[in-house]
Amino acid sequence: MHKLSSKRRHSCVCKYTSHPHSHGLSLQHIRYNSDCGVYEELEPIDRNLKYDFNFQQINHLRREVIIKPGDILQLKCFYGTTKEDGVTIGGLSTRDEMCLSFFFYYPRLKFTAGVSHIDDNVFYSFLGNFPTGQQILDGTMEYVDGLNGIPWNDDTRNMLQGLVDSSTQNYYCGGEDDRLENKTNFPEVGCSYIPPDQCSATPNPPTCCERISATEDGVVLRASVALLLLLSLLAATLG
Repeated sequence: MHKLSSKRRHSCVCKYTSHPHSHGLSLQHIRYNSDCGVYEELEPIDRNLKYDFNFQQINHLRREVIIKPGDILQLKCFYGTTKEDGVTIGGLSTRDEMCLSFFFYYPRLKFTAGVSHIDDNVFYSFLGNFPTGQQILDGTMEYVDGLNGIPWNDDTRNMLQGLVDSSTQNYYCGGEDDRLENKTNFPEVGCSYIPPDQCSATPNPPTCCERISATEDGVVLRASVALLLLLSLLAATLG
């Protein structure tokens, strides 16, 4: 995850290439909508849930994407590894996994890379819940062997995913002469991206503010109906 510094001018992205190894990813573009007071997910710069390692290419965007100061670029990778014999780890081997995206933009900035990861102690706290995980921490078991000893199921995966989503992220960005290190959290997105429905008579979905307003109106309406029902019951009881 990378947040463009508010001190920089906007950038224009014109093409990109992504690099997992065998699964899909999405490069999310998130912007704070001051009119609604929430973070809004814009159209993804990249979304490829059927990534093919044998068909790697540079993709040209149909229209350039403007990245404004304060915007957030968040890369999510989706790994479907339930059919694998053992755990899949990150690494350089094609049997391992990666989660990378490269894009071409202008004007040039003193920026070469952006990297983020959870604090090591968060992952250590997860490992400590399992005997083989504790053995990894004690140095009495090899890393991959210990991970394979964890009972991976929906509860275990949800536990780890929840820790990743809620933990503070350490991120590093910039270049050799202008390196920035900081901590941040994943933004709480108030409006997810809804693609246009080209088959609809009204292909453009409601704006973020319209959707929030409709939700708030619905809450007010439901509260009003509940209050009227309560008053009716009270009147019937007293009568």
